[in-house]
Amino acid sequence: MLAIPRYPAWFLLPLLAAAGCGAKTDLDRIDAAPPDVPLPTDELCNGLNDDFDQDDQVDEDFRDELGRYIDDRHCGVCGHDCDVAVEHATDTACLLVGEAPTCGARACEAGWTPSDTGRCVPWDAHLCLPCLDDGDCGGFPEAACARLGGEARCSVTCDGADAACPDGYLCDEGLCEPPGNSCSCDPGEFFTVSCNLELPDGTDCLGTAVCEDGALSDCTGAEEICDGRDDDCDGDIDEGYRDERDQYTLDVHNCGACGVDCTETELPDGDLVCGGDPYGPRCVLLCAEATDGIDVGDHLDADLIIGNGCECLVGNLVDDAGPVHAVGEDLDVDCDGADGDVPNSLYVAPDGDDANPGSPLYPLATIADGVRRAYESLAGELPTPDVFVAAGTYVELVRVRDGVRLHGGYRNDFLGLEPDSFVTQVVAPDASDGPGGAALVLEDGAGTTPTVVEGIHFRGTDAPAPGLPAFGAFFRATGPRLALRNLEIRSGQGGAGNHGAFGAAGAAPTIAAAAGDPPREAVEGSLHDCLPEVANIVRGGAGGSNTCEGADVAGGAGGAAACPVFSAVQPSGTPGRAGPGGALGGMAGAGGWDCEGPTEGFPCPVEVCCGLADFTVPLEYELAGDGGHGGNGGPGTAGTGCADAMGDLAGETWTPATATAGTTGRPGGGGGGGGAGGGAQMTWYTTVCPYPDGLGGGGGGGGAGGCGGLGGTPGTSGAPSIGIVFVAGATPAAPTLENVRILTGDGGIGGRGGGGGDGGLGALGGAGGEVPREERTTPPLAGPSSGGPGGKGGNGGPGGGGGGGCGGPAVGVWALLGGAPDPGIAAAVAAGATVVPGHGGRGGRGGPGAAPGGDGTDGVVTDVVVE
Repeated sequence: MLAIPRYPAWFLLPLLAAAGCGAKTDLDRIDAAPPDVPLPTDELCNGLNDDFDQDDQVDEDFRDELGRYIDDRHCGVCGHDCDVAVEHATDTACLLVGEAPTCGARACEAGWTPSDTGRCVPWDAHLCLPCLDDGDCGGFPEAACARLGGEARCSVTCDGADAACPDGYLCDEGLCEPPGNSCSCDPGEFFTVSCNLELPDGTDCLGTAVCEDGALSDCTGAEEICDGRDDDCDGDIDEGYRDERDQYTLDVHNCGACGVDCTETELPDGDLVCGGDPYGPRCVLLCAEATDGIDVGDHLDADLIIGNGCECLVGNLVDDAGPVHAVGEDLDVDCDGADGDVPNSLYVAPDGDDANPGSPLYPLATIADGVRRAYESLAGELPTPDVFVAAGTYVELVRVRDGVRLHGGYRNDFLGLEPDSFVTQVVAPDASDGPGGAALVLEDGAGTTPTVVEGIHFRGTDAPAPGLPAFGAFFRATGPRLALRNLEIRSGQGGAGNHGAFGAAGAAPTIAAAAGDPPREAVEGSLHDCLPEVANIVRGGAGGSNTCEGADVAGGAGGAAACPVFSAVQPSGTPGRAGPGGALGGMAGAGGWDCEGPTEGFPCPVEVCCGLADFTVPLEYELAGDGGHGGNGGPGTAGTGCADAMGDLAGETWTPATATAGTTGRPGGGGGGGGAGGGAQMTWYTTVCPYPDGLGGGGGGGGAGGCGGLGGTPGTSGAPSIGIVFVAGATPAAPTLENVRILTGDGGIGGRGGGGGDGGLGALGGAGGEVPREERTTPPLAGPSSGGPGGKGGNGGPGGGGGGGCGGPAVGVWALLGGAPDPGIAAAVAAGATVVPGHGGRGGRGGPGAAPGGDGTDGVVTDVVVE
């Protein structure tokens, strides 16, 4: 198959344009192209795209991926041939020097080597010159700045054969070195020179090397002496004088510090050796019986007093803590200066310092730091699980970890153990973050391995706020090998409950009842008759308004008087609204009767008597009636007192049972509206009695009822005081108790319930409409009667009193097993502990009122609760 060559687009387009449908194109006749059309060729270095490649690349066969000309015949630019003379070069090439193409030496004559600048440089020109790095040594690949005879000197690399090195040099571990490995030690010379050794931490150490007749020894450190320096350059200071605790105990001539020589003091009865406190060594009396090793029955100098000699009789080589009541060598049975294995124990005293090592003479200040160090040491080479604590008061929270053994009750020299006399007391700080303000906390598996707490009095803090519990100690997920001995654990005072709030008084009506309009003359027509229109309606007063609990307890409206008709009765008022809960609304006042005037005949001495009292009334005549008063609302119901004083304990959180609030009193009913007053129907006499009818007064509106008083809120419960809270882990285990006293504070007092609020007062009714006596100057104003007054609204009922909160319980041990089997908590307490509970908190009294709230239950007192 014939391969068709590729052509650039500009070459093909004219041919394609000339092609017709169904005709042969010029592509078929490409070999016959005119001679003036260029054809593709092999790429040349000329700045043109000779091979017509699709990417239109130029000179791509002579350039690298960055476009640099790196061909030996075209170095840097086209036509620059590297077949040029380079001094001492045997072969040249296009090299990259500083990232730029440059003609340089690829191989050099013997004794010369190509440098990184493309020149031939002498092989040995820089040998043995001082240097800082390889760049100081000639700038060719084999150049190396190396340590020769403890000095930084120039060398060259070699392949293991001496022939690869310049004359007079030997190949040693890949480097060409002068005989004797020194550039400064020549044959016939004998001297000592200083040199540097590199320590493991990268720093230099001053050493020495010896030149002997051209051979320089290795750089070595000096012999280590006690001077606080690394003389032998091995990275350690004063090794051979310091023990594993970094204390100067190993050399009698440097005891406790360099230069303290125990042999310089002469004693008539013996010599001094280095001993005493492992963290404060000093010169002590050498006891003859200890020279062949320490055995039971030997006498040692335990008190470090030279004057009384070797006073302590070794009773046992193992010195565990105790026994209680022991003093001196009865306590320090191994005669090492304190109870316990002094080198492998920690000691705490009130006058200590947490910067100290924690020895009997240099104790720590806090138990917490001692426990921390003891726990961290358990994973190291020198475990120190025992922490001994001298008498005193320590204000701190103690968290004991697994495997730590904590012993208190010691004299300040740790040579007397009497917990009742040398009282070691731990008091939780007020701002303690321990659960329930506990002074002692054990959790996270403490007791999985032997863990001991003994000889200490722990006192938790009082609850810092109402309703919070107080714990003496808190144990969570402890193991089966926890032992508590000769302890006193006391919890603080449980938090009191909060008192309930008194209910607010019920709302009084905000809109008062209105008075009725006063009597007035009627508007009459041409025939002197009272016209039945609005102008002749005497308005009764509107009832007062109030809304209680969404219910309308408004007063009734007063009756409105109209045109009088002799012996007729005017309208009555409307009744008041009843209150929800049974309070009745006030009854409506009846309307008054109408009279007539003037009088004629007997007993009038003239034909017509038209005076201010000349009226005729019907036999049953009555004035307008008053509106009835609304009924008072009933009281609210009383709140119930808290019944479950124990509440619920979940871990370190205690939730109380609750009392209930009193309910709101019932609203009073609205007062009834007063009746309309009777009018006076007048007969018109043009001459002797020219007066219109008189209209009666409007009835007064009834007053609105008052709202019920709100109920008192309940008091909250007092919180418990608990000696020990025990929260079981996945596999519950009871601790071993021996002579443990568990005391609790009192439970918190329950909060009082709040009293019920007073009921709101019902409003007074409005006055009936009337004309003052002095203004009754005409018969139409003198004859009508006044409207009846509105009735008073009923008072709201008082709210019920809130219930009282429970008193907090006092519990010796409260164990939470979470449904797991009981490991015998109660039995362990009964066998090894004495529980002295405080008092249960008094239950809060119910809130006062017409319906007083119920009292809360008093707090209970119990030794052990297991649930």
